[in-house]
Amino acid sequence: MVEVKLPEVLSSKEAFCKAVDYGDGKMHIAWELEDGKIIAFEWIPENYPQGGLYVFEDREEYMKSIPEWVYDKLEGGGDGERCKDWRGLEC
Repeated sequence: MVEVKLPEVLSSKEAFCKAVDYGDGKMHIAWELEDGKIIAFEWIPENYPQGGLYVFEDREEYMKSIPEWVYDKLEGGGDGERCKDWRGLEC
């Protein structure tokens, strides 16, 4: 069992990684929690189940699992550039 301490509100403004594919309706958003864990929400309409909430122990574990489409669809706001920086992509 993993213990995760969540803040009362997680808004997209505090997310460090946000990607939306408006054509396919996909969404990926991730937050770094105070204890270093990463919590990510993903919505992909063509999948079953369509949505998922994932908890990662740290940035390294998260970066190993992030889908490639996310890098093509990163949006501004929050600190989304950090998501790019972790993979060595230019901001």
